[in-house]
Amino acid sequence: MKHTHKIILVVTSVCTVIILGVSIFFVTQAAKNNKLENTSQTTQHSSSSSKPVEDKQTTKQLDQAKQLAASYHYDEAIALLEKDDAKEAQQLLATLKKEKESLVKWEDPTKISHVFFHSLIVDPAKAFHTQQAQGYKDYMVTISEFNKTIDQLYKNNYVLVNLNGLVKKGTDGKLTFTGVSLPEGKKP
Repeated sequence: MKHTHKIILVVTSVCTVIILGVSIFFVTQAAKNNKLENTSQTTQHSSSSSKPVEDKQTTKQLDQAKQLAASYHYDEAIALLEKDDAKEAQQLLATLKKEKESLVKWEDPTKISHVFFHSLIVDPAKAFHTQQAQGYKDYMVTISEFNKTIDQLYKNNYVLVNLNGLVKKGTDGKLTFTGVSLPEGKKP
């Protein structure tokens, strides 16, 4: 028994060293490639006009602002675009400001639904064939059930909102309900 344990320990150690070595190799290769890309970008930037770099930066900011707006973080999206003078950025900025004005404010905490999930069951075959199976069946959901529930919430115009986004901690340590603003028809 001790001999088998030693063999397993040695094999595990050797595998760990090999995996570590391969990981270090790939990380150093990625770093070298990144360094080469940065060098070539710097060379291109200095030898040509800065317009393509600005366009790339604007495109990145536009994409980021659109993603923020899609998740109803209008203030962050607007703040990001206000720093950009590009025509496309200013057009999107105007659109987002207009959309923000039409948002519905949810200020009553009793009108906001609360959804809670215990730990998700990853391996139903294993979980439902133990002594705790009944507890798992009563209180837990599988990943598949969780995904179906979330999809159903979205189909019914619910938006998932983090509790930390609904309250603000004052300097005195007390929490104040701040609410959330969403497009008309959406529910927190």
